[in-house]
Amino acid sequence: MTPIGVLMRRSRRWAVALSVGLSLPMLLVALLHTAPVRRAVLRQAIATLDQRFAIVLRADALQYNIPALRVTLVGVRIAATQTPDSPFLQAGQIDITLPWAAVFGRFAFGDVRLDDARLAIVRQADGTTNLPPSNRDDEPGEPTEIPLRRLVVPRLAIDVADAVYDVSLAIPALALDVGPVDGTLRMLA
Repeated sequence: MTPIGVLMRRSRRWAVALSVGLSLPMLLVALLHTAPVRRAVLRQAIATLDQRFAIVLRADALQYNIPALRVTLVGVRIAATQTPDSPFLQAGQIDITLPWAAVFGRFAFGDVRLDDARLAIVRQADGTTNLPPSNRDDEPGEPTEIPLRRLVVPRLAIDVADAVYDVSLAIPALALDVGPVDGTLRMLA
């Protein structure tokens, strides 16, 4: 075989190896974005929230973009495990960006945005609430920390009902934007 033939043969081998090397990661990312894998990821997120925070998460849909580290939940209802039918938070959509630290095992959120959100806090006559315990261990002390860089809620409705004191409060529309340094809270018309 001539030197040019050997060179062309090596070039073809390198081209095939390079195309396979680039195609496999793209195929893996495409596979991770399929509906069955998204459902499995949502089931894992639900189990993690239940185990770590005593929270029941229900969502109509989960979408994510792995390269952008972005997750979107649609039709969200979040309740405490002891009151799963009385959600304390509902949102039409929740968008979450994750920091790279979350990829390597550290539980953390980057930016979180809630659209069409409603916070409903209920205290029954026996003193129980629809909120999760402050600690998973049910011991007094500091609540479990949830690392979060920024929280944005362009429109938040708040309903509080206290059967112990027969008091209720309804705030139909607030805007909330809280970051690492400062934040704003304003009433909407």
